[in-house]
Amino acid sequence: MFALLKRLGIRLTGQHHVVGQAYSLMVPQVLAVQLKKHRKPGCKPNLRQSPPTLAASAVTLAFSTFLAILGLIAVVPYVHAAEPQQKHLFEKQVLISYSVKAIDGRRLIPADRRVLLSNAASGIRKALGDHGTVDLVFVCTHNSRRSQLAQVWAAIAASHYQLDRVRSHSCGTETTACNTRTVAALERAGLKISHSGDEQNPFYSMVYAAELPPIVLFSKAFEHVSLPNDHFIAMMCCDHADQNCPNIPSAIQRVPLSYVDPKISDDRDDEAEVYDERCLQIATEMFEMMKLVAQNRD
Repeated sequence: MFALLKRLGIRLTGQHHVVGQAYSLMVPQVLAVQLKKHRKPGCKPNLRQSPPTLAASAVTLAFSTFLAILGLIAVVPYVHAAEPQQKHLFEKQVLISYSVKAIDGRRLIPADRRVLLSNAASGIRKALGDHGTVDLVFVCTHNSRRSQLAQVWAAIAASHYQLDRVRSHSCGTETTACNTRTVAALERAGLKISHSGDEQNPFYSMVYAAELPPIVLFSKAFEHVSLPNDHFIAMMCCDHADQNCPNIPSAIQRVPLSYVDPKISDDRDDEAEVYDERCLQIATEMFEMMKLVAQNRD
């Protein structure tokens, strides 16, 4: 249809509006080109000798043009209606590709980090055996960057390896807000995100699978009612929180899983690059940890 419109001299703008020249000028011009294309070698066209044929062809061409325009107008609403679904499919594909990249990146995990992840996986397996379920609480000072990233990727990795009895949470030594740069990095990774609630400390809802509830991120301290109060493993995501929380009541294990704070790049030219690097590092390690849990479960 678009090819036909182009041959007829009709232009299409980016908003699917049809813009054309006057038919009285356009149709004879296109028709003359068609006659030239199909005439026999050595013959000169004499339009005055066949006015009925010329008129019939002009009417046919004009009618075809009219039908093509009607078809285009009918298609436009369906194109617009499909856009949200196409965007969702795009986000899903990005998330799948990102997860595959994170899983493949396991070979780049340094040996000392592998030891930490292996110890954490052993603790998770033991807790599952002792209690049937286990909660992981990722802790950093402000609960705005690293702990939030770890909560998200631990949840997605557990889902990937069908560890539905492993639940992920995050908190800080004080309440601030989930940093918008953290949210932007997760969006670039392919998560579909919406926010609501208090602008000072919004709730970010992150969809990663249609059949599962979204992951909800917001900043909170240890005493928040949404956090487990026993049988959980404290995953310390920063040195400051690890040093300033010498005792975490009811934690059955404490894992010093520190990450470099991407905050060091805030407002620099490489800000997005640094946040993306930390996001991918944490995703890679969470997938590796959950893989170790799944490989050795009963």
